[in-house]
Amino acid sequence: MINSKTETRGLILNTAAVLFRNKGYHATGLNEIIRESGAPKGCLYYHFPQGKEQLAQEAIKVVGLEIQAKMEKVFQVYEDPVEAIQEFIRQSTESIFTRAEDRRFSVSLLALETMNMNENLRQTCSEVFSDWEEVVYNKLCSGGFSTETARSCSEMVIAMIEGAMTLSLTKRQPEALLSFADWAGRLLRQQ
Repeated sequence: MINSKTETRGLILNTAAVLFRNKGYHATGLNEIIRESGAPKGCLYYHFPQGKEQLAQEAIKVVGLEIQAKMEKVFQVYEDPVEAIQEFIRQSTESIFTRAEDRRFSVSLLALETMNMNENLRQTCSEVFSDWEEVVYNKLCSGGFSTETARSCSEMVIAMIEGAMTLSLTKRQPEALLSFADWAGRLLRQQ
C-alpha cells in the first residue's frame, strides 16, 4: 500500500521511466503506467494533470538530475578534470550494465524518439543536456582549460558519452563506453 502523495508520485515516475526505457515513449500508455505502478488512476492525473507529456517531462528531469548528481560527486573526488570525466564514464558504464535499478532510459534515445513530434519533450531533453554540459564546462575551467576550449569540449564530451552509450546499449556491450573513456582522455589532453 502506498503511504503518501510523495511516494505515489515517485512510484508513478519510476514506473514511467522504466517503461519509457523498455518500450519507448510512444509505445507506453498511461493505463500501462497505472497498472504497473499499482497506483490508483486518479493519482496519476492528480500528480500529472497534463497527462503523459508532463509525466515524461518530469521523468526526463529526474533522470537528468540523478545523472548530474553522480557526475558532480565524481568530479568532487578527482581534481584533474580529464581523470574525473574518465572515471564518470567508467562508473556510468558499470552502473548501466550491472545494476538494474540504475537502468533508466537514455535521455538521448527519448530525445531522438520525440524531437520532431513533441517540442516540449525536445526542449526538456535539451535543457538536461545543457545542464550536464555546464557541469563538465565548470570542471574543465577549474582544471585550467580556457573558457572557449572548455565550452566546446563540454559539448563534445556530452555528445560523445551519449553516442557511446547509445552504441553500448544497442550492442548490449560496455566496450563502446569504456573505449570512449580512454579516447576522451587522449582528446582532452591534446587541448
